[in-house]
Order: sequence, then C-alpha cells, then structure tokens
Amino acid sequence: MSGTVPERVDVLVVGAGPVGCALSLLLGARGRRVLLVERHDGPYPLPRAVHFDDETARILQACGLGPDLPSLCEPATTYEWRNGKGVPLLRFETPAQGRQGWPSANMFNQPDLEARLFERVESTENLTLTVLTGLDGGVAPQEGEVPGSRSRRLTVAPASACARPTSWAATVPTARCATSSA
Repeated sequence: MSGTVPERVDVLVVGAGPVGCALSLLLGARGRRVLLVERHDGPYPLPRAVHFDDETARILQACGLGPDLPSLCEPATTYEWRNGKGVPLLRFETPAQGRQGWPSANMFNQPDLEARLFERVESTENLTLTVLTGLDGGVAPQEGEVPGSRSRRLTVAPASACARPTSWAATVPTARCATSSA
C-alpha cells in the first residue's frame, strides 16, 4: 500500500472493503485514475459476510478473480439458519448452477476474499491504494471549485472535521460532495 496521494485522479473511493476494491478495480480496468483510501493497513481480520451469489461471482470475475474463486469459496445448494438448540429457523434450496455461469450460492471467508482483492488492487495500474492514519472517525470528501475550470476538486479530510448532519434531510448536500463534474 502506498502512503502517497497522486496529484490528479478521476475517482476517489473511500473504503477498501470488497465493494470499494471491486469498484476501484473495475474503474481502473477502464482507464480511470482511482485513489482508494482506507484507514486500516490491511484487510479486516474478521468475516462480516459469508455468502455471495452467481451475479457477485461474475463481478468478481470481471475484477480478475475468476481463476481464484474455486479456492476462495464453496458452492452450496442448501441455506439454513438454526437457533442455539439446533432447530432450523429458515431453510431454502438453490439450484447448483446460476444463470451467470457460476454456482448460484457460494459460501466464503471474507478476510481471504479481501486479501485477494487487495493483491489485485496493488498490482493494477491507474489505481493507488493509500492508507490514511489518524482518522479514527473515518474520512469524508470535501468539495471545492477548481479555479478556472468546470471541474471540482475533492479533498479527503477526517470525518470529524466535516459538519455532522442532524437529520436525514441534512445528508443530501454531504452525499452530493462525493460527485464530480468533468
């Protein structure tokens, strides 16, 4: 992981979890200069998700992980939740093969998948992964005009330095600052 921030990027992605890494890889493969910022120096060590479907497998294939998926996941045709006494609470069956050419249900260990995504991110041109330290409250982009241009500049700042919305309606301007016009 790099500690430097490129002077110019097309897209800023905040958070290097599976979605942030996948988005960055897909944009980088299409020639976009991407800055992916993360506050941790590696994948989070505990799983939070354990299942993905055939459509997600297709997206991961587009990210370059197709050959790795058989070693990262285990196909499943039965999905069952049980309570502490072992009594089934929920059970459903899925077809073995999905419409996207991959198993319709896949069980996986999220830290292993994230580690593989990090490897892909670090070896992709147009893509810079930067760890920002000292941002315990997270990070937030701040928008500003670029003088003499129709473009906007995004600056990464500690989330604690940004105004905190007091209601859901107040979050709309905050969400807007994550967009840019070219």
